[in-house]
Amino acid sequence: MLSTDEVLSLRNTVRKLVSGAAGDLSETRTETFDLETGAPIEITDLFDEDTEWVEALSAEAITRLESEPWVDERRHTGAGPEVENFSLYNLTQGGLVLSFAPFSVGGSGSNTASITIPYRSLEEYWEPNGYVEFLVASIE
Repeated sequence: MLSTDEVLSLRNTVRKLVSGAAGDLSETRTETFDLETGAPIEITDLFDEDTEWVEALSAEAITRLESEPWVDERRHTGAGPEVENFSLYNLTQGGLVLSFAPFSVGGSGSNTASITIPYRSLEEYWEPNGYVEFLVASIE
């Protein structure tokens, strides 16, 4: 999804065929790494801990999910203001991509849902001098 000199952000969808099932099972895995240290970057590392970033991210995600035809009321729980709801994420040139497990925000469960939130939508919540600020500066 993104590869720079500083950050590598990957997403992989694993699909499994199960004997007797009507369809396949899918699971999305995401990893984002700091290439200077080799350490994983958690979603909490992106945001300023002194802000209400979880609530802001949740509100933005729920708003964007509302326009998707496959989403239902489960979006309020699956994208609610809990850090765990946003553990599947990627950094991209276009914004923060959030992925949601099957059934967590709606749909039939056969597909993993994802949305992209432009970085500017959350600009007051990013960690000062953090990964996102450097990424946005390198894109512009």
